[in-house]
Amino acid sequence: MHEVDETLARTWDKPSAPSRSGRLFSLLMRPFGYPRLEGGSFISAYRGPQAFVEACGLDEDAWARHFDQWDRAASRAANRHRDRVVLLHFLAALAVLTAVLGAIGFLGHAMGLVWALAEVVILVSIVAMVRRDRRPESSTHHAWLSCRKQAERFRAEALARIPAAPGIADEATRRAAILALLEDQIGYQAKAHHRWEELHGGLERATRGIFYLVLAAAAGHLVPIGVESWRAMGNAVPHALEAIAHFFHSPKWLIITAAGPAFAACLHGIASKLEVKRLASQAGAMAARLSALKLELESLGPDNGRELERLAQRIADELTAEHSNWLSLVEHAELEEPA
Repeated sequence: MHEVDETLARTWDKPSAPSRSGRLFSLLMRPFGYPRLEGGSFISAYRGPQAFVEACGLDEDAWARHFDQWDRAASRAANRHRDRVVLLHFLAALAVLTAVLGAIGFLGHAMGLVWALAEVVILVSIVAMVRRDRRPESSTHHAWLSCRKQAERFRAEALARIPAAPGIADEATRRAAILALLEDQIGYQAKAHHRWEELHGGLERATRGIFYLVLAAAAGHLVPIGVESWRAMGNAVPHALEAIAHFFHSPKWLIITAAGPAFAACLHGIASKLEVKRLASQAGAMAARLSALKLELESLGPDNGRELERLAQRIADELTAEHSNWLSLVEHAELEEPA
């Protein structure tokens, strides 16, 4: 383990301080289907089922030094990274909104300077946030991936130790420990699949709803044009139609037709940057593969230590491969200026 990695873990692991990371992401994504509010509490490491931890033969110090701090650091960095992703995209949409508000003279033309300054401040904040996250020592993305890689590697190595771990002579105990970890991972992947699938569906529905709203507003702009054309042809315009035309003639409809697509792009950008759809699909596929391995383990006959050892290694390899697939999926999810 390299010294720079240990420094990274110590930087991000703050076990004695509650973390607010994840609060912004979960709060803003809650209306779109994210199931729970996060942040505001202490981050604790999760090693896995107690039977698994006891059966691998590793002592408390090994877990504390080579897993716990990495797991806590990875969770904190991941939550903060998600916070910054949603903040960046919402700020980009707000920059468009302030530009529109200034263009139409919302709240009076005297507010034009205020809207212009607000737009500049927002854009400068976006650039500063992205530039800060590009530095390795402060990058949430780098810390998240590096710390998670160390933690999951240690857990896979602990699993592979179980069939030959010293001090455990009972094969049934080893088998139960492996089964406990399998069931735990299956449950985790199934929940992750549901969580990301629900969020993806909610973001997709919201984006579609904004599109239809913008379409209605754009169609409304045609009403005053049509009324003026009708009047220019020498025709009388009914009073009710005049009122409708006046309603749609307001420049405030530009708030919807111009800023609406920006907020739709914001939601789409969040889903794309966080790979929400692919994470859901990958978690579901992983749960299915682990379920197949669980069936193999349950069908394994007694007094079959060699097969148990090979199966444990296959499970460890599957967990390692899954983590590698996850890394390849999110390795390009570093912060960028939203388009």
